[in-house]
Amino acid sequence: MNRSRLPKIIAALSIACVYVFVFGIAQVVSVSADNSRKIDVNLPIYTTEAVQSAPAATSKKPSSTDTANTTADVSASSGEETAAPDKEWDESPVNGTMYVLYDGIYSRKKAVMGAEEVDLYNKDDPVKVIALTDTYYYKLADGTYIHMDYLTSDAPINVQTTGSVNVDPPHTDPSYIPPYTVPPASVQTQPSSSASVPSYTAAPPETPAPETAPPVTERPPETEEPDDTDEPDTPTSPDDENTFSVYDQNGEGYVTGNARELLARIVMNEIGDTWHDEAIKAQIVAAYTYVRKENDLGNVPTVGLAKLSNVSDHLISLVSEVFGEAIYYNGELINCSYFASSCGYTNSSANVWGGDLPYLRSVDCPFDSNGNDPNYGLTAQFTSAEVKSIASSYFDITLSGDKSKWLTVNATLDDRSIGWVTDASVGSVSGIDGTDMRSAFGLRSSAFTVEYNKSTDSFIFTTYGYGHGVGMSQYGAKQLAESGYTYTQILQHYYTGVDVY
Repeated sequence: MNRSRLPKIIAALSIACVYVFVFGIAQVVSVSADNSRKIDVNLPIYTTEAVQSAPAATSKKPSSTDTANTTADVSASSGEETAAPDKEWDESPVNGTMYVLYDGIYSRKKAVMGAEEVDLYNKDDPVKVIALTDTYYYKLADGTYIHMDYLTSDAPINVQTTGSVNVDPPHTDPSYIPPYTVPPASVQTQPSSSASVPSYTAAPPETPAPETAPPVTERPPETEEPDDTDEPDTPTSPDDENTFSVYDQNGEGYVTGNARELLARIVMNEIGDTWHDEAIKAQIVAAYTYVRKENDLGNVPTVGLAKLSNVSDHLISLVSEVFGEAIYYNGELINCSYFASSCGYTNSSANVWGGDLPYLRSVDCPFDSNGNDPNYGLTAQFTSAEVKSIASSYFDITLSGDKSKWLTVNATLDDRSIGWVTDASVGSVSGIDGTDMRSAFGLRSSAFTVEYNKSTDSFIFTTYGYGHGVGMSQYGAKQLAESGYTYTQILQHYYTGVDVY
């Protein structure tokens, strides 16, 4: 090789190296600045067992209340992925303890009708509630749900209004009488030879039916499987004065239909069609007022419906005779409650529900205490062991010492010798009202006396009447009608200061 050419070759190689170096930098800068360019890079794929076993994604488009479906909570401590449950409802926080109304109530995995059953509860079981949904289910502390129709509370539940749930007035206004969306037990008293027997409707939850009565509906009515949207069935709103929407506790569920027919079925279930016409018409007007008031408020009241085939032509004619008449106080439909029989005088709304309504005040009802009511003076017996257990579980009170002082009645409404208990003592704890005592011991009414029998080591409650006692006594109305009262006079006796038209 010519040595004179070597410097030229070295120079050429140097220039080539510089060119390659500069061109390479330019390409890198160009790729980094162009975000639209895709660069395929083979990287190792790191997976965990949780990710590999995660359920396949669905094609369901999340709604504003379904965003939980798009995320998963991966636990750093366990490495497990927990998918958020499907939600087709809104929840508002609550904080309180409620009690199950009937035996055989199941909690559900979701707050929709027909959802999978989880845990079984019985009457008076306490449950901690943490939310209320817009599908009318309470969420329990364990994350399951029970429909509000199967729970009750001795005190208003504090619903946080920051949520999206539309809460009925009883939850926010202590003076408001409940709209009775909770299905009361289908209770009937012992049948008499002359008439059908009244049951409880338009009232807070009652005690279980006696053995002679039809069985209480112990579980929510069965429903069809939800459709693809998992939306719960909802009742149709009434469109005019000739249409009612109700919830039938006897098994039909939500029913919207002809108001006259539904009214006749309600009254047939309540008192039948063999009582005096004026008593039946009083019940028709009271039931009409109750359902119309609730429908006007946007509520679907719970009633018991007899089969239409069991309704007589005579009852249909009585419904037609007074249909459209209602009970008003100062021009407004009243919150109309009624019950089977009293202790000789009716209870007051203030004593039972804490809301003092001027037309639901205590009035005399002497016919219930003169031998006409088969529920007057009945007894219920509890062993001392049973009383001790109930005091502990219901009132969180431990009983000991002199058993004759375990249960005492301190005061009754209007200080009558026998009547609605306003103050009772369990052990050394006083100030317990009769409604709580009734719930705890499953009594027929909150008008009672109690004594200890040392020889049998048992407590004997004697109860007077059947029901909460507020509003119209059905047995009392029967006797007033047989004494010559018209249906208007009957209603104006039990509902103070009202007009009927």
